[in-house]
Amino acid sequence: MLENLEEEAKEKLAAISDTTRRSARKIGRAFPASATTSQELALRMLNLNRRNYICRYHVKNSKHDAFDEPDEELEGRAYEFSYNESSLLVLSPPEGFLHCGCFIEDELISFYLWKLVPMVSRHPDLMDVREPQNDGHDILDTRARTLQVEEFKIFSGLTADDLYNCGPLNLQDPKTFRQLRIRQIEKFVGELRALGVDIKVEIGNQSF
Repeated sequence: MLENLEEEAKEKLAAISDTTRRSARKIGRAFPASATTSQELALRMLNLNRRNYICRYHVKNSKHDAFDEPDEELEGRAYEFSYNESSLLVLSPPEGFLHCGCFIEDELISFYLWKLVPMVSRHPDLMDVREPQNDGHDILDTRARTLQVEEFKIFSGLTADDLYNCGPLNLQDPKTFRQLRIRQIEKFVGELRALGVDIKVEIGNQSF
């Protein structure tokens, strides 16, 4: 899945220990940049020791083997498992999917949001409390994750490529959102033009 990287980049990713990857997958506050810096780095966090790339849900729920089939309720998982049981055997999932059968973009966006967005209270006396997410109850199952990502893409207009090309983001620094907001405006302008709306937007030296 990381075949297109230069050798130096591959070596740096390969050097990330299993302990670090496990912590990044399990603890929301641990290594936040692991999920928000690049798609390649985020994928490396999903790489287990037997050359398998597995979403965080299936790392914890390996026996959950239901997948989307005709005439059945959708599960949010496209394919069956294609796990490598040995480091000598290399099975490749369909293009764009993890070895657990889940869509790569769904897991990358969900992983990104899991690291970026904390749990907050709606109680007026606790509005300033921010609690990082954890894998105890904050990692979504496949169906909920697919819904989360689909809703995110519909209402934000963004894809995983947009998130990683415009980041990394920091909720404590609104300036980090500048390029992402410009990207959203650019995409929304394109959508409106496709609907016949005559619109032009200028932001500094950029115009859409």
